[in-house]
Amino acid sequence: MDNPLSQVKKYLFLVYKKRFIFLFSSLLVMSVIISGSFFMTKKYEASSTVFIERNMIDSLLRGITITPSMDDRIRVLRHYMLSRDLISRTLRKLDADLTAPTPEQFEGLIRKYQRATNINMRGQELFIVSLRDEDPVFARDFINALVGTYVEENIASKREEAFGAGRFISEQLTFFKQRLDEAQDRVIQFRRDREIYSTVSEAALLENIKRAEEGLEQIKMQKNEMLATIATIRRQLDMMAEFSAQNTSNPFGFAATGSGGNALVAQLESRRQEMLQVYNERHPEIVRLDARIEAILEAEKDNPVELAVAPVVEFNPLEDPIYVDLKMRLNARETEFQAIEARERELQAMIQENQAKLREFPEEKKLLADLERERNSYLKLYEQLLERQGVTEVSKQMEVADKTTTFRIVDPAVLPRAPVSIDRFKVMLLGVFVGFGAGLGLVILLEMIDGRFKDIDSLRQLGIPILAEIPTIPDPVKQARMKKFNIARYACAGCGFLVIGMFLAHDALGLGLIDRFIIDSNLDQVVAKVVRFIN
Repeated sequence: MDNPLSQVKKYLFLVYKKRFIFLFSSLLVMSVIISGSFFMTKKYEASSTVFIERNMIDSLLRGITITPSMDDRIRVLRHYMLSRDLISRTLRKLDADLTAPTPEQFEGLIRKYQRATNINMRGQELFIVSLRDEDPVFARDFINALVGTYVEENIASKREEAFGAGRFISEQLTFFKQRLDEAQDRVIQFRRDREIYSTVSEAALLENIKRAEEGLEQIKMQKNEMLATIATIRRQLDMMAEFSAQNTSNPFGFAATGSGGNALVAQLESRRQEMLQVYNERHPEIVRLDARIEAILEAEKDNPVELAVAPVVEFNPLEDPIYVDLKMRLNARETEFQAIEARERELQAMIQENQAKLREFPEEKKLLADLERERNSYLKLYEQLLERQGVTEVSKQMEVADKTTTFRIVDPAVLPRAPVSIDRFKVMLLGVFVGFGAGLGLVILLEMIDGRFKDIDSLRQLGIPILAEIPTIPDPVKQARMKKFNIARYACAGCGFLVIGMFLAHDALGLGLIDRFIIDSNLDQVVAKVVRFIN
């Protein structure tokens, strides 16, 4: 096997030997590729840059306000922008639906632009929306319409979300306020029915029973004392009544101890002195005794005989202050005794009531706890909603003032001037290399299919004896003619490569002369028709 250097020399010898085949075949392939590059479909890219602006006020009020989640919107941004609904509305806005009269064609148009639209996220604060299309004007308008619609709908959606949250919380506040009032009414009604108040507890009931029992003990002592007093007074009254029944004329010792007015005056004086120990001189009985003593003394002066016999004194208990006083004390004690009995009955009823409450207390307390738990649950929800209402109001005002996170179109799409779908200069360079490769390949192929012996070594390798070697006999005329012919072929090949170089320079300099010629002469349309016909 030949070494690589020998192989290279062999191929170079083949290229030199068949140099004109190599040159013209290479030129042919280069020409086809380079000329075809001018008729390749051009696509223009329009792009728009959108900045996700996070307002400083939003950062300052973070935790105090709740704004619609922008992160969620960013996560679904690609899916939403490429959604069928948004793409179709954008196409209709640009009247692109007129180019697709049937629903199937319009559906295909939607899928085409869903695939062609590219969204490139740059972190969490920037995204770029781009479209490559054959029509640069349409690409620009489509991107601007798509991005504008998305931004407007997001701003409107955020505001609607903020207002909707406020309305929802207000409705929930009304609902839970009604539930809270109903629960509170049930608790109050239950307390009223069962007489359970906030201070009532099991210990309080026991304490009430204890105090009532202590009160009963005191009442019992008071009753005993009161009964003894009443019995004593009654005995005194009975003794006075009995004594008066035995001495109806002078029940209190007014019986005469002597004869005449002097004895009677002495009795009355004695009685007066006894009463003065208790009453003063203005007491009616003392005044009456003074008047009677004075009357007796006056009568004794006028007729001493008639007063020799003591007059009969009629007993009236109501006129006796001691009796009256005892009677009044008795009545007062009996009244106090009745009041003590009433208080005793009240304390006994209170003890029985508290004991009944104490027996039913666990069940009552359980029912009350359930009612209070329900009320507290509503109260907690109501307070949380009330707090959220304030937060929602601030958030709504921020949305109205556009102080939250929002989309800013910092770089709208402009009319693209240069196609981006293919780099024609690179295609041309590739055509040059492909052309030389095709020429080399053709030369090698022709050499392989040529069955003739090219040198004497090939015969020797086959073992064929070599009898003689006849050298080439030059023909000057033929050589001169061949030389001219080769010069002409070199000139043609040179011109061909010169044209190839001019195409490369034309595209590298961006002159666009050939493009304008193709457009002006409608060659592009002719080629497009031929391609469609072939397809």
